[in-house]
Amino acid sequence: MLSKKDLVRQVAERTGLPQQAVERSLDAILETYRDQLAAGETVALEHLGRFQVERRAARTGRNPATGAPLEIPARKTVRFQSGKQLVEQLNQTHSVGE
Repeated sequence: MLSKKDLVRQVAERTGLPQQAVERSLDAILETYRDQLAAGETVALEHLGRFQVERRAARTGRNPATGAPLEIPARKTVRFQSGKQLVEQLNQTHSVGE
């Protein structure tokens, strides 16, 4: 897993920028993406994919402990759809099933 700390360190190494500057920039980028998603906008990252807000309808579910029915309210969630270039890169560098 790539943590935020690891990402900041790697970007700093690749760019020669101080880690604090990279972290501030990353925080600003992520805040901008969160704001866009909260506004219902799609966030597209070239060569990676896109994040988009989906609405899930209310539905009836079951309590797993008791089996009693319960209402699950409507809600929003974020869906990621990988880009073609990312999928191609994954399939070139790794065999399927690894």
